[in-house]
Amino acid sequence: NTATLQHEHWRLEGDALVLTGKSLGNGATLDFEARYTIALDPQRMRLVDADGQMREYARQGDAADAR
Repeated sequence: NTATLQHEHWRLEGDALVLTGKSLGNGATLDFEARYTIALDPQRMRLVDADGQMREYARQGDAADAR
């Protein structure tokens, strides 16, 4: 559940976005690292994790909305 992830840092490694931070919950706080492959085209950006789950962000005017 991403609601329990506290993102602290990000970095780019080639075509990958790497997010790091703390996972909060169940009485414990653990470090985490999430790696996403980035796919860009003029209208949208897709982030795909190691399990194949995809997040897509589309440009609408001057703002980007998460889908």
